[in-house]
Amino acid sequence: MQRVNTPNAKVFPQTNSEEAFQNTTVRPIVKTLHEWLIVVFKDYLKKHHVIFNSLTVEKQRSYIINTLQKDASFRSFLIGAVSGHFTTDELSVYLQFERAINKRIVMIIKQRYIDSISTL
Repeated sequence: MQRVNTPNAKVFPQTNSEEAFQNTTVRPIVKTLHEWLIVVFKDYLKKHHVIFNSLTVEKQRSYIINTLQKDASFRSFLIGAVSGHFTTDELSVYLQFERAINKRIVMIIKQRYIDSISTL
């Protein structure tokens, strides 16, 4: 799987290291994994016997947020899927800021899921 190239990634001189890493590395990986992430969440819903389409949009949104906040195993699985695509140089940066980057990974995935509610 080839990573999506994002030549318009926003990195300014005042951008901190974590944000620069997010914009140049994490976002392209998550974009590349989008369809995979959707399939994984649909499988999660099936395994947890959630009839997602019967929920209101607001409850669907809340379910996504609560799942990513409370299910540490699922959250770790998603973080691992993204971080598994890092090059060795990217991994070195990730390990320096692991906690902050993990939060950013989850935030980006959460937003992708919310933006894709109609396909879940």
